[in-house]
Amino acid sequence: MNRLRRGLRNWGLGFCGLVFLVGCGSTAPIHYYQLSAMPYSATEETPSRVEDGTVVGIGPVDIPSYVDRAHLVIRAGETELELLESDRWVEPLQRNLTRVLIDNLSQELASDGINALRWDEGFSLDYRIRIEFTQLDFSKTGEVSLGARWIISWQDSQETLVIKTSRFHTSSIPGDYRSLVSEMSRHVESLSREIAQAVRSHI
Repeated sequence: MNRLRRGLRNWGLGFCGLVFLVGCGSTAPIHYYQLSAMPYSATEETPSRVEDGTVVGIGPVDIPSYVDRAHLVIRAGETELELLESDRWVEPLQRNLTRVLIDNLSQELASDGINALRWDEGFSLDYRIRIEFTQLDFSKTGEVSLGARWIISWQDSQETLVIKTSRFHTSSIPGDYRSLVSEMSRHVESLSREIAQAVRSHI
């Protein structure tokens, strides 16, 4: 009888250990996201050299500190935010945004003979565009909101030519973070087109 009891007890301990291991192995996978630039058109004309065209420096590009982190931040209410453990940016969001903006503006302005570059790359600039994002929000209900204040100025004199605030808001699929990030990329594209139009109007 004692032998039977010991066997049952050992079997029970082994079964519990197996359940524990299976539980540990079921951790949710981590998904990584990145904002994307507008599709490249092979027909667009690009200045062959920076010296051949007008040079516009982009930056600095600032983002709110509450989204400046590896995890996606979701607005759960008017004053409540949640960090998603399993959904993250593959690179710093500020770096990703800056690159996408420069890529978008380069494509938008290439046919006008205008080069869009980082403002701190060491080139002599004709104009400079500073961008401060005031809102980069995803919500639990699927809303995607972007707000940005941007300034175009002469580089040499720092004289301001344009000061504008842009806002974009749409709804997507709640909980589908791939769709939400894609929607934010489209907002950045819309912002880029707005800025490009203002550049054309003042250069």
